Amino acid sequence: MSAVRRFQALCGSVIVIDEVQTVPVKLLSLFSLAVSFLAEFCQATVVLCSSTQPTMEQTAHPLHGPVRELLPYDPALWAVFRRTELRDGSSASLDEIADLSRELLEEADSLLVVCNKKDEAQTLFHSLKGLDGACFHLSAAMCPAHRRDVLQALDASLAPEAKGKTLCVATQVVEAGVDISFARCLRFAAGMDSAVQTAGRRNRNGEAGPGVVAPVIVVQCKDEKLGKLPDIQRGKDATLDLFHAFRQKPERFGNDLASDQAIRYYYQQFYARMPLGAQDYKVEKKSFTLFSLLSLNETLTPDEQLPHYFKQAFRLAGSLFEVFDEDSIDVIVPYGEGKELISKLNSSRAEHDLAYAKQLLQQAKPYSVSLYRYQVERLKKEGGLLELCSGATALIGHYDAQTGVLLEEKPGSMPYLGVE
Repeated sequence: MSAVRRFQALCGSVIVIDEVQTVPVKLLSLFSLAVSFLAEFCQATVVLCSSTQPTMEQTAHPLHGPVRELLPYDPALWAVFRRTELRDGSSASLDEIADLSRELLEEADSLLVVCNKKDEAQTLFHSLKGLDGACFHLSAAMCPAHRRDVLQALDASLAPEAKGKTLCVATQVVEAGVDISFARCLRFAAGMDSAVQTAGRRNRNGEAGPGVVAPVIVVQCKDEKLGKLPDIQRGKDATLDLFHAFRQKPERFGNDLASDQAIRYYYQQFYARMPLGAQDYKVEKKSFTLFSLLSLNETLTPDEQLPHYFKQAFRLAGSLFEVFDEDSIDVIVPYGEGKELISKLNSSRAEHDLAYAKQLLQQAKPYSVSLYRYQVERLKKEGGLLELCSGATALIGHYDAQTGVLLEEKPGSMPYLGVE
């Protein structure tokens, strides 16, 4: 309730929400209603920014009132800034995508391949790293310090004065906040928001020449399994629907897969594929949603029926709300200074000096990786985790110097140094 009272401070303000397409699916209803409340009752001006503007009027609980565009779509105006175009690359196996990557790198000095899953990126990287030139890997399986080091080396390899070819195989971590530009880009089929973000990593500074529109190939990986990533699967399916419609009648979309008409069509298909209640924050292992708790509250029994203005379960909804899934654990990895920090955190001093241990844990954040519970259980069975006396958890081996966390130990993975 204390958070609700802070809304009064936002009355009459201008609120800019960037990259609005990244709002998780399960939060769409709560997000739309919060924005509507800010605009209607708090008289705030809410600006939603995105290169792939979601059609919020098509969600389960649309934004109230008129949604006006600050800069209405104008093909003639947009053409001046157009640097890339998305192309349907049909479907291919992971091995065929590796072959396609080799072909693309033969005709250009640099190539970025963006995968949907970390294991895809690792497999593809290991099959391509024998190519001539510099080869890089980027994914959330690498700790922040590792990704920072790779990005610095990648930036140097892509510099105009650098010689040789550059290949980077990555996941979605490369799609936001990374100012790099490649001569060629290949994207595994996912949501159109992801495809457009990848396109932003090609011809970023107009290197292809004045007026040149550089193609970005979107390919469907035939042997990809996204069962544990339903949002990516829905986005991929909606994108494939768009590609099918585009092949039938491209002029309907202005002959551009990234046009305003195409993005609106994509979101229409994306929202239509969602099951009932998917946008209302379904509570895991429960039959209700947070939207229900904050409105009619269908969890009440007939004997508990109250007037509508007393039904909301604010405290319960607040206790269940999570912006990010918390079914994960942070693990310190033996990369760079992480090796020494693991040793220090497992020392007798860290066990008895809480201030010292707290300082070390703060230093260890850049050397930590979030793992899902099933990954933690698997590593435990293989003896890949060490519970430190400071209360933290460390990875023993199972970390590759190029691709990060390995669920299966492989030769060349980084060892744990031992106890201080």
